[in-house]
Amino acid sequence: MKKKDIILLGTVFLIALILLGIGLMIKKAPAGDGSGLYVCIYRDGKQFGIYPLNEDNTLQLGSETEGRNSLVIKNRSAYVSEADCPGQDCIHMGRIDESGEEIICLPHKLVIRIEGGEPSMDVTVR
Repeated sequence: MKKKDIILLGTVFLIALILLGIGLMIKKAPAGDGSGLYVCIYRDGKQFGIYPLNEDNTLQLGSETEGRNSLVIKNRSAYVSEADCPGQDCIHMGRIDESGEEIICLPHKLVIRIEGGEPSMDVTVR
């Protein structure tokens, strides 16, 4: 390989990294201020709470018999910070911040869903 070939490859690689970084920043940017979006909480199929996504809040869900989960609503996203269920899958589901996203805790029969606004699209079919 000549010196010019190495410089060309390095430049192409650098441009690809810059474009990847820009794409990741755009994906992580919040879509809006969260107004119009709500965190809806369901236990055993019945809704028992609605909270605005744009207002910070920490909720203790459940009881000794139903099981306990701590739900944090902060910075226009919601996540389960603590749970006493085996596996801790609801904690590992991470943050949700777009309409239609859910956190599910099967042992506690708990569903936490973002509702309102426009649901985000995963794909476009033509």
